[in-house]
Amino acid sequence: VRDTRRMAGQGKPIQPMIVPLSESRAIAFLRDFDPSHKLYVSHTEDGGRSWSAARPTEMENPSSPVAALGLGGGRILMAVNDEAARADILRLVLSEDEGETWRVLETFTGEGALRYPMLRRLATGEIILTYSKGTKQGVVAHLFAPAWVAAR
Repeated sequence: VRDTRRMAGQGKPIQPMIVPLSESRAIAFLRDFDPSHKLYVSHTEDGGRSWSAARPTEMENPSSPVAALGLGGGRILMAVNDEAARADILRLVLSEDEGETWRVLETFTGEGALRYPMLRRLATGEIILTYSKGTKQGVVAHLFAPAWVAAR
């Protein structure tokens, strides 16, 4: 850690998921610890030296962390609980305009909460999504080919 910066704003935004957009620009998605039932967003234009005030987006969120992965060209893949009253629904959504708008690629449902998602690109180019299910009932993993994401 070379430095720390605060991402302040309305509510109590916590647990930023930062997606680099270029060498100096990035977007952070945050959950709200004071459940506003909205996903928050903050931006940096200077490599993280300063961040815009975190503000609520239109996307619902039951104060759950998200996972996001930059795909290049302004495309962002995100796993999010996007229904305020339904932590048992996790959606894989895609933005093609740096997080301004989103469309659903896939919906996952389960018994109990689907939480703590993680997205990673593997050396093969495939994308893996993992998340916990229920209360200590295990971890689910999905593997996506880049062509599947591109075709959606």
